Amino acid sequence: MEMRGRGVEWEVIIAGKRFPQYSSTVTLIKPREGVNLLFDLGSPYDNNLLRRVLQRHNLGPDDITHVLCSHWHIDHLGGIMLFPKAEIISSKETLKTQKELCAAVVEAEKKKNPVQELTRLLMEHILADSPFTGGNLRKFHAMANITIRNAIYLKEFIRKYEDDKIFVVDQSETTLFGSLKIFKVGYHTEGDLIATFTDSKGKEVFVVGDVVTGIGDSEDEQVWMYRLKRKDREKKVLIVPGHGNVFSVR
Repeated sequence: MEMRGRGVEWEVIIAGKRFPQYSSTVTLIKPREGVNLLFDLGSPYDNNLLRRVLQRHNLGPDDITHVLCSHWHIDHLGGIMLFPKAEIISSKETLKTQKELCAAVVEAEKKKNPVQELTRLLMEHILADSPFTGGNLRKFHAMANITIRNAIYLKEFIRKYEDDKIFVVDQSETTLFGSLKIFKVGYHTEGDLIATFTDSKGKEVFVVGDVVTGIGDSEDEQVWMYRLKRKDREKKVLIVPGHGNVFSVR
């Protein structure tokens, strides 16, 4: 789906997949001339697809000026190595988690069993008190396994930070490029970011990452809309979920 005209140009260029493939939706947003922003980047296995899709839009990796990272999960960050010139937009909570994860990975890689060590660090320190993860050992082990296997992407995120190429969102609401409103809602993970704008047909669009993962999350949609304290709830809006196709809600 693509919208062009006076409003913000945007298009879902990769519709995210659910379990067992787990790959985030990737949305190209052009809030103003000269700004090509990708909201999330898919999984590490989507890199070739992402490159081909951008080529069809006459865009190369260096044409992407910004990447908005909705949260820290790897299935939303896999393409980060493709865009060395892009500035990352991240919440301070996501950045904090990525720093802790990166330090933990470096420590775990020194051990004989890095996955086991990272599992321990996740459970006892990094995510021990997080309300967004359960205390299930298998879940932490799976998270540790995928993090170790894809540590290169995590380390690239931190390299961006060290090179001063991360814009940190610290407020609950931020306006960027004059047309994008960024909300920090903390619903799927601590510090989730969503973007909203008005497109060329006057429709309000919300690109939400895993705050809403798809059309089946009707209860989540209602809770989320309430959390944003919308004043005009009768107006139809378009939702771009973290996985799956665009849909509309009132």
